Amino acid sequence: MKYFYTLLVIGIVLNCGIYAQTFNMDGTNISSCSGSFFDSGGGSGDYGPNESFVTTICSDGSPGSGTHIRLNFAPVLLGAGDQLCFYDGPDTASPLLSCSQDFNGNPFIVQATAPNPSGCLTIEFFSDASDEGQGWSASIECTVDCQTILSQINFSDPVIDPVDTGYIDICPGDMVLLSGNGIYPQDGQVYNHSDLTSTFEWNFGDGNISFGPNASHVYNEAGGYIIQLTITDQKGCKNTNFINQRVRVSPSPSFDLSFTDSVICLLDTLQLSSIINTQDSSYSFSVSPTEGSFQSEATRSDSLALPDGTGVAYETSVGFTNFLPGQTLNNIDDLESICVNMEHSYMRDLEIKIICPNGTEVILHDHPGPFG
Repeated sequence: MKYFYTLLVIGIVLNCGIYAQTFNMDGTNISSCSGSFFDSGGGSGDYGPNESFVTTICSDGSPGSGTHIRLNFAPVLLGAGDQLCFYDGPDTASPLLSCSQDFNGNPFIVQATAPNPSGCLTIEFFSDASDEGQGWSASIECTVDCQTILSQINFSDPVIDPVDTGYIDICPGDMVLLSGNGIYPQDGQVYNHSDLTSTFEWNFGDGNISFGPNASHVYNEAGGYIIQLTITDQKGCKNTNFINQRVRVSPSPSFDLSFTDSVICLLDTLQLSSIINTQDSSYSFSVSPTEGSFQSEATRSDSLALPDGTGVAYETSVGFTNFLPGQTLNNIDDLESICVNMEHSYMRDLEIKIICPNGTEVILHDHPGPFG
């Protein structure tokens, strides 16, 4: 089964089950505000050669749902001659939002915009006779009529190198300073929005978040982290891009100083030289890099109010953005932990479960009453 963008849902519910629908790209139109949208190969296969499909997705108008379609894509993998296009409306005569053969292996969001009265998105796909890819998976949502918002970083210290695709490189304990802003290409078409009417949320990839256009954060642990900036305007509309700013925190160096009897203490300064006395074969000098990896966890450090006695189910979700189509979790040992830090007056009020995209449920806390 292919992962889609919202992989894990932690539901705090009472007798509440969710079974998500799945839709394949086969030219059939879709009317839904939930479920998964795949290429023609579905959740476990690739698409085929010489395909030519057009599918329109519209809101089903269900109570409490929005009017405009939003698709959250995991990384899309297409063959060299294949193409995926998105139109802001009910057919291919609608304004073209984007059309690409290469999506750079990054997750992205496509959303029907506020000037689109239908709220529908039309997807067009072509494949040639060879070199098919793994395709795509996307979650379907309905939202309010949003104008486009794009987030960007306009300043960082240390600097991003190179500016367009680079890293921020620091040592443990160093501080990263960031400043961001929004781009509002549809401002004034339906309503006015800007940085002054929006909120900014920085997710630093290590479980910490910060609010405001300017942010700072200290990384104390070595490894790789991905920073995301979410901008939300006064209608609750969010940016449809991911900045995916990577931060590399170097591990502390390790020295093998067996060639000296000198005592070396904390904060001492060492002078290292690669010049070796070639007359003495007992010494050698080498540098070995230490490999690291980027965090593959998703952490939400925020609060969700759970009022007592309302009889209402509450849910929140955590989005993973670093899985490719076709990747599956085959070994439960690969799932390190799911942690919920909460305060509630009575634990037996609660049933906590995780729900997979195919509807499979696993109970984490089984106390919906006195006999749980």
